[in-house]
Formats: sequence, structure tokens, C-alpha cells
Amino acid sequence: MIEMADSLAMDLTRKGVATDQIVMTIGYDVSSIKPGFKGSIHVYLDWYGRPVPVHAHGTYNLQHFTASTTEITRAAATLYDRIINPEFMIRRVNICATHVKEAPEENFVQLDLFTDYVGLEREKKKKERELRLQEAVLDIKARYGKNAVLKGTNLLEGATMRERNEQIGGHKS
Repeated sequence: MIEMADSLAMDLTRKGVATDQIVMTIGYDVSSIKPGFKGSIHVYLDWYGRPVPVHAHGTYNLQHFTASTTEITRAAATLYDRIINPEFMIRRVNICATHVKEAPEENFVQLDLFTDYVGLEREKKKKERELRLQEAVLDIKARYGKNAVLKGTNLLEGATMRERNEQIGGHKS
């Protein structure tokens, strides 16, 4: 899920847009409902007539428009923890950005006497550095392929980023 949020942030940066809302949908597996399950859940029938738990769905509103990997992955992790039902096995995870618009060139701020503008300036420089890093990673991936730069978590057992990078539309090429 963190891989997907990271990928979403990189796509936003590549396209030069920003978002202020993340939407996540988590679909559960058919095998989540065991025979004799007595919990109170909403179910629907899948294509084959089997009962499946209703998917989890939620949104997370960010404080401002951003394409920052750190902010988007933090928001996705918070949203995941808030909507997930740990009793069920997960079949699919979808993350998307809504309220997407062109990334603002500069944010104007109304000045007041009670704001730490030195801290805001430090935060601004930190965000600019992260944006330059994201753009550098995108340049390397454009030149050498999607798997040229990966995070350490993408090399762990169970990580799917390398496999997804080799697929076309979710299918093996």
C-alpha cells in the first residue's frame, strides 16, 4: 500500500499537478467469510454467487494541495489504518487522488504576529528539496526504466513494485 501511495505521488509530480484529497478502496477476499462466521458484516454476492464482505472505502483530506511523497504516504497509511477490517484478507487496494489541479507556483500567506515564519521557511526549503529529489528520480526512471531506482522496501519479500513495473495494464507483457 505504501508502494502504491509513493507511485501516486510520483505520478502527480511527473504530471505537474497536486491534490488535497486521497481516496482508498480495499476489497476483501471471498475466503474471508469462513463457514460458521457469526460476525455482523454487510456482504454482497460476487460474480459466482459467493458471499464477499463489502469493500472498505474512505477519504483523507490533506491540509493543502501537494504532490509530496511524504505527505501522501503518511495520509494513505493513516487512512488504511482507519478503514481496514483486520479480520478479513485483502484482495485488492486502490488509491487515487481527487481534487487534482495544477501545482501552484507559489503559495501566498497572510502575515500575522503569531506565526513562526522561520519555521515555515525551513519547511518550505524541505519541500523544495523533496520536489527536486522526486524530479531527479523521475528523470532517472525515464532514462533507464521504471526499476532503475527502487526504495529498500520494494526489495522486501512480498513487495510488488518490481512486478507491477513490468506489467502493462496489470497484465504480464
